[in-house]
Amino acid sequence: MNALKATLRVSDLGIGVRHPPDTQGADIAFIAGWRTRSDELPVAVVRQEAIRLAGRTRSLAAETTLYKTHIFALIKASQASPLI
Repeated sequence: MNALKATLRVSDLGIGVRHPPDTQGADIAFIAGWRTRSDELPVAVVRQEAIRLAGRTRSLAAETTLYKTHIFALIKASQASPLI
């Protein structure tokens, strides 16, 4: 997420980053949905990296949600569940 914010801050890709992009919200989905364009090489490389980072951020957010669900299920099934 930090790498994506830094990438967006140092390059003019049309996304304002005064506020951090929402990990599961419209900003990340919007960037992940970008298609490659015929820009100048430096802009094209930065754009491709932003797309990659946004996609990875989305997949990590989904994995985190899944792991959280599994952890809660394990805690409920454990002998220590009454302590929580």
